[in-house]
Amino acid sequence: MRWFAGLCGHRAQPPSLKPRDLCLAMDLPLLPKHTEGIRSKLKRLVDGGILVETEPGLFAQPRP
Repeated sequence: MRWFAGLCGHRAQPPSLKPRDLCLAMDLPLLPKHTEGIRSKLKRLVDGGILVETEPGLFAQPRP
């Protein structure tokens, strides 16, 4: 999850990112197949307790 922390920065309140933002940060083309793939991976990380979905479509690391 270092890549997610690196994209979010080290702040007291971690920002929520959209799958589209992650595609841009990883230099992926903004195509539905890429954004949906990232979204499904983020959803799996939410199910595993690694990330939280603050609002529908917005993902962040849980606060300690």
